[in-house]
Amino acid sequence: MGRRNILGAMAGAILIAAACTSSATTAPSAATESASSPPIVTGGGSSSESPAPSGSPSVAPSDSSAPSASIASVDPCALFTPDDAKTLTGVAFGPGKSTLLGKIPACLYRSGSASGPVDSLTVGVLVTSLSAAEAAYQAATIKADADAHGIPLVKVDGVGDEAVRITAAAGPLSINAIYVRRGSTFIALDDESNRKAASNAAMKDAAEHLLGELP
Repeated sequence: MGRRNILGAMAGAILIAAACTSSATTAPSAATESASSPPIVTGGGSSSESPAPSGSPSVAPSDSSAPSASIASVDPCALFTPDDAKTLTGVAFGPGKSTLLGKIPACLYRSGSASGPVDSLTVGVLVTSLSAAEAAYQAATIKADADAHGIPLVKVDGVGDEAVRITAAAGPLSINAIYVRRGSTFIALDDESNRKAASNAAMKDAAEHLLGELP
């Protein structure tokens, strides 16, 4: 899987899809993560974790897609600072760039250049109604399942009301992402790098920290 394909699936399309609130689809099931669960590695690696069922429909939002409830004003760059990003990744990022991925407020931390190694961390935060947050999480996991090309989603216990992670490696590129819903809040953290991506435990801790910064 190429770098562009993975980034589009994990850091862009998933969060954009999360802006959809159609509840007509059902999120894919995921294996339960335990302390002994090994990282998922593609490109010749193997995993003892069971892949999520295939065949889940992909959620493709239109330009008119919008949450069914208003989105609270949040600043992901203030909630998850450069120091937080460094704690998670070990990279000394500069100030994050506030952006919108679909209808979701997000912060992009990025270092490196197109011609050299790149580190990027995308932080998305959606605070809305309970039903819209549930639909956002559902849409994100369905989109991740459809775009992951067979990489299993793994259920993460102990953070939020529901959470999944996905870990992948393709050549020098390493990706670790976690998607969490707590009540009426949906968050996403996507770490993509030519170094070793943040560990599963670190991603979970970062998600808990981000949730703790919210009301």
